[in-house]
Amino acid sequence: MKLALGTAQFGLDYGISNQNGQVVESESKRILALANTSGINTLDTAAVYGNSEKVIGNTISKINHKFNIVTKITLPKDILVNELSSYFDRQISVSLKNLQTTKVYAVMLHNVNALNPTNISTIFESFEQLKTNLLCQKVGVSVYTPEQLFQVIDHVDIIQIPLNIIDQRFSDPAIIEKIKNRNIEVHARSLFLQGLILMNKSQRPSYFDKYQDHFQAIACYCQKHSLSKLEACFAFAKSMSFVDKFVVGVNSALELTQIINALNVTRPLNFSRFSLSDDELINPINWPTRA
Repeated sequence: MKLALGTAQFGLDYGISNQNGQVVESESKRILALANTSGINTLDTAAVYGNSEKVIGNTISKINHKFNIVTKITLPKDILVNELSSYFDRQISVSLKNLQTTKVYAVMLHNVNALNPTNISTIFESFEQLKTNLLCQKVGVSVYTPEQLFQVIDHVDIIQIPLNIIDQRFSDPAIIEKIKNRNIEVHARSLFLQGLILMNKSQRPSYFDKYQDHFQAIACYCQKHSLSKLEACFAFAKSMSFVDKFVVGVNSALELTQIINALNVTRPLNFSRFSLSDDELINPINWPTRA
C-alpha cells in the first residue's frame, strides 16, 4: 500500500483542522494496530514530534509488525562542522531508544534551512555515516520548495515533499525527471493541506476567506464528479505516479478507515486548474498561529 502513517498527532496538537488536540495514547495504539492489519508498512515520525517516537515504540514492540520507520533529525543552525558526526550519533541513539529498535528505514534532515553551500557536503558525509553504521537504509531531507530539492538532490536517497490539489509545484515534469534520474524515493505529505481542503467555509479560519472562491470551485468540481473532497485529494495524489508513499496523519482509527476507503476510489480527473503558487496559502509556516 502507498499510504504511510504520519504520527505528528501522537505527540503534538497538530493540524489546522484538528479540534481535539493531541491524540491520546490509547487511540494512537488503535491507529497503529489498524495500520498494521491494513497493510500500511511505513511510519513517519520525528524527534521534535513530542513523545511520538515513544508512543510508537511502546506500541509496536508488543505487536508483530512490518513497519518501516522514517524519522527526522533537526540540526542546530550554529553547530560546528567538527560536531556534526557526534551530534547525529546522539540524536539517532535517542530516537532508536524511544522507538525500541536497533535501526530505522530512513533518517531525514528536518530543517532544510540549516543547509548552505559551505556546509552541505560535510553534513551529508556525516549523515551517510548512519548508513555505514547500519542504523538506517536511506538518508534524505524534508523539503518545502523545488529550490530546496535542487539544493540536496545529489546527496539524498529519499525526500519528503508537500503535494496536493492546490500545491502542485513538484508535479512539474522537469522536476519529476530529475528525481527519477537519481532514483530518489519520494514521500508526499500535506495531501489535504493540514485538512484545509477538506473543511467547509464555516470551519475554516477567517484568514482563508480571500481564497473562498477557489475552495468553492474545488467543491463544485468534486460534486460534479460525485467525489468527496477526501476522494478527490487521493484521486489527484494517485495521478502523481512518481510518488512512492502518501504520508497522512489522523486523529482516530475511524479517520484512518475513511482514508483507506477513499484511497481505493480511482478516477482519472484533471486537477491542474486548481494549482496556486500563493505562498501565504500553500505554506502553513506562513499562516497565523491557528490561523
